[in-house]
Amino acid sequence: MGTDSIAKLIRQIGAPMVISLLCNSLYNVVDSVFVSHICEEALTALSLAAPVQNVMGAVGCGLAVGLNAVISRALGERNREKVSKAARASVFLAFCAWGLNAFLCLLFGEHIFPGRQAERARYITTALFI
Repeated sequence: MGTDSIAKLIRQIGAPMVISLLCNSLYNVVDSVFVSHICEEALTALSLAAPVQNVMGAVGCGLAVGLNAVISRALGERNREKVSKAARASVFLAFCAWGLNAFLCLLFGEHIFPGRQAERARYITTALFI
């Protein structure tokens, strides 16, 4: 990275990120098309779940970037014990983040959409776990 041109580095590092984001967006579009065939409530639920999914993705990326820095440093120091601890911590934090999200969705899903919209809340909770 210290000797290559900036344009080459952008192509090598940026292109996979762009492709990844494109695949994620296409997944959401295709998912919406298929879900729209179920019913209107399901599509509405998917649309309402999208921001929560984005927050979950942001938390995951934030954890990944931070732990990647720790692991990279430890690898550079050739400190295998620190690498092992950071890897275990990353798996533990991923499960904790998922568990917290699941708990909050199950706890508050029905309260956010009272009355007739309770069906929508069930769809949202299902969409967030898939």
